[in-house]
Amino acid sequence: MAYKEGDGLFQGILADYLARKGIASLRIDCTSMGENRNDRRDYTYPNLLSDVATAYRHMQSKPGIDPKRIGLIGHSLGGKLVCLSADLKPFCIVTLNGGVTDKEIPGMKDKPMYRNVWVNDEYTIVPCSDGRHELLYKTFNDSAAGYSVSQSLKDYQGDLVVVVGMSDPTLPPQVSLDFYDEYPGTKKTLIKIEDANHTFNAKTGDYTKVYEMSEKLADLLKDLCAKAG
Repeated sequence: MAYKEGDGLFQGILADYLARKGIASLRIDCTSMGENRNDRRDYTYPNLLSDVATAYRHMQSKPGIDPKRIGLIGHSLGGKLVCLSADLKPFCIVTLNGGVTDKEIPGMKDKPMYRNVWVNDEYTIVPCSDGRHELLYKTFNDSAAGYSVSQSLKDYQGDLVVVVGMSDPTLPPQVSLDFYDEYPGTKKTLIKIEDANHTFNAKTGDYTKVYEMSEKLADLLKDLCAKAG
């Protein structure tokens, strides 16, 4: 449920590591999250994808930003959103414990976060892993129909980076590992972070794995930029 200060603030730490390598970044509050004041009913796939596209075009317009080397990074649902945004032709796509599958994930419906009981067949309250609760309308689930990660990436020509916390209890690491193995493109890199959960342990207050992930990813992206000339 993407907002820029969420998930133990690990995106801000990643941004610092990217900046050290000369890589600018932009974090956003998606529709109805954080400081984005849109109505919760607007939290749907089309609007979330519009958020990604708007942010991407904003970076294209910024002086000092190379428009040919703008990538997309997404965590969890955000990982799926950036893959579904491949038609923007980003320089690279990075998924961090991304929900990057078109299949139903075994056991997911047994987790409290996904055990949705729709009130009046309209809305539910979702318990988040940081103790918060979020209002979720059924229109979000309904809006996912017709979107396919594999189809969106079919003609993608950029680099794909899959980052996996290997002790993720929220989204099975195998989802990302299978996604990486099944992706037919040759420009792909897998980064495994051992003993890391869904937020790379950020919500525990121990940022060791966040630092490890951020350093490895920033180094890789710097190398990819250098190879691009």
